[in-house]
Amino acid sequence: LGVSTDFPPMIQSSPGKKDLSEAEQERRNALKVNICDPKYEQQRQWLLESGAKSSQWILEYFIKSPGVFVGGSPEQFSKIVKSYAVDPCIERNQLSKRQTKQEK
Repeated sequence: LGVSTDFPPMIQSSPGKKDLSEAEQERRNALKVNICDPKYEQQRQWLLESGAKSSQWILEYFIKSPGVFVGGSPEQFSKIVKSYAVDPCIERNQLSKRQTKQEK
């Protein structure tokens, strides 16, 4: 992936926790990565390629294997797994542009 330094330790907490000190929230915010930043384009492309391959394998082979049961709605499961190959940054960028236009 072209990473030359170690990653910081993962954030260990439940999402939405409200009783954090300001210093702790600032520390956590500093550890967050916006995968849509242009500097992460190469990593995002690798993740999308891996997601597409995983999605294809899961839908074409794994869920058709004997002993594998998809609970709930198979259509919903398929929709979720297919989303592994979709770049979330495209929608985020479009939404951001619309919001910017509305603010003007």
